[in-house]
Amino acid sequence: MGFTKLKRRYKNLNRFRQIVNILIKYGFDYFVKQLGLTNLISKGGKILKLKPSKIAQLPLPIKVRLALEELGPTFVKLGQILSTRPDLIPPDYIEELQKLQDKVPPFAYDQVEQIIKRELGADISKIFKSFEQKAFAAASLGQVHQAILEDGDKAVVKVQGPDIEKTIETDLDILFHIARLTEKHIPASRLYDPVGIVEEFAKAIRLELDYGTEGRNAERFRKNFEDDETIYTPKIYWKFSSKRILTMELIQGIKINSIEELDKAGYDRKKIAENGAKAFMKQILIDGFFHADPHPGNMLVMKDEIIGFMDFGMMGRLDEEIKEKGVDLFIAILERKPDKIINEMLNLGITSQEIDTRSLKIDIKEMLDQYYDKSLKEIKLGELINQLVNIAIKYHIRMPVEFALLGKSLLNIEGIGLELDPDFNLAEVAKPYAQDLILERKSPQRLILKLLNELTELYNLIILIPRQLSKTLKKMEEGVFKLEFQHRGLENLITALDRSINRLSYSLILAAIIVGSSLIMQTDKGPHFMGFPVIGVFGFLIAAILGLGLVIMILRSGKM
Repeated sequence: MGFTKLKRRYKNLNRFRQIVNILIKYGFDYFVKQLGLTNLISKGGKILKLKPSKIAQLPLPIKVRLALEELGPTFVKLGQILSTRPDLIPPDYIEELQKLQDKVPPFAYDQVEQIIKRELGADISKIFKSFEQKAFAAASLGQVHQAILEDGDKAVVKVQGPDIEKTIETDLDILFHIARLTEKHIPASRLYDPVGIVEEFAKAIRLELDYGTEGRNAERFRKNFEDDETIYTPKIYWKFSSKRILTMELIQGIKINSIEELDKAGYDRKKIAENGAKAFMKQILIDGFFHADPHPGNMLVMKDEIIGFMDFGMMGRLDEEIKEKGVDLFIAILERKPDKIINEMLNLGITSQEIDTRSLKIDIKEMLDQYYDKSLKEIKLGELINQLVNIAIKYHIRMPVEFALLGKSLLNIEGIGLELDPDFNLAEVAKPYAQDLILERKSPQRLILKLLNELTELYNLIILIPRQLSKTLKKMEEGVFKLEFQHRGLENLITALDRSINRLSYSLILAAIIVGSSLIMQTDKGPHFMGFPVIGVFGFLIAAILGLGLVIMILRSGKM
């Protein structure tokens, strides 16, 4: 084993021991024992900041938060990301994890100088006209300084902390090891896929470590709103940015929830709430790219009620399929149709087991009963989506991660909107955007394009299936693997196939009547009515009634 590898393993071991001892300190010794990590407990240990008896009296969610804060930047970030996942974490834990603070003492200015020189290739004095030595904000990954560029533009410079990447990579190695041990020793945890969660977190935090990602997010956001005069996005100065340095325009304004200051400045709070809500609906339903952390600290109100967005480290992405299915679910909720809501939930989510649809329907009806006598103006959209996510969790329907993130963002936007304007309603703002999306989806151009895409996929499938089947049969012949079939819960599929076959038969009969009637009309035989053969006219009439019935049947099913 090389010296470098041995040194790294030794550092990992020391850090692992530190993590285990902090877990013990906050009462998670049962977890440490289950994973077989008791050999890492330090003998004697260090003096605890809190008395063991006092820690023992704390509620479990608070213990988790305090442990994560003491474990450092990586674990704080993990907690912050988990706080956006109601599909994984119970509500009381989410509430506590949202309080996680990643504020740390700023690192020394001479280190800032060294990092900037290494990253940008020149001294601070040669790059900036002036540079504030004291950081005005510091977090676990880095800190922010105000500066003035040579051309006089005011800027903020985000500088990543020294050695933070090494610290995080060490912690990620340990987290992956803990996740694998958890799956091995606690079988019930496999339902939540601990290794998958760590993989998702590792991807997110590595993206956040690359400040270029945040810069590109800001550029994309800026482009999406370039024609909107109510939204402002700061410019990115790429010449003075790198993977570990991000220099962007300094925007100034009033914090969006500072009601007294907004009133003192004479701003129209109702207009601000409307501008923010419309911007958010555009992000979700048009752009499919939304600010996933829209708390008041990331939004400033500028002159003429313009809203300036900041901090683009965490962004949500919705593809066309999720957008369409989400709108279908939204419309089903507005129509208050439990069966349609269930269908749309199953279309949007993934389930690995048979669902008790009767109980699910009862829970959906109970949810809808809360809004029975309420108008659209009284519906809180964020709250409603969170209720749906909780119902989905109960029935093991895995909703897309973006959907849970969207619910949290909607709650934030609704909360800010209601602070600004007591009559604010997000559902009212969302409805026209959803209706426009439905109309656009049903336009002839969109339908033709969708048909062409589906035909292309079908063609590719027709070409691919024989090849894959041939490979599979060959492997079976060679004894590479054996194939065993097992089916469970196919009742819904069989019912759906029955309906499809019945519709197909219905359509064939309808086509036969139309063709037969057309032939009779051409023969010009038998009794006539208004110059046309009676049998042919009668056939077309039956075809029209049957055709109308088929259209009504399809429309009622909600599946075109």
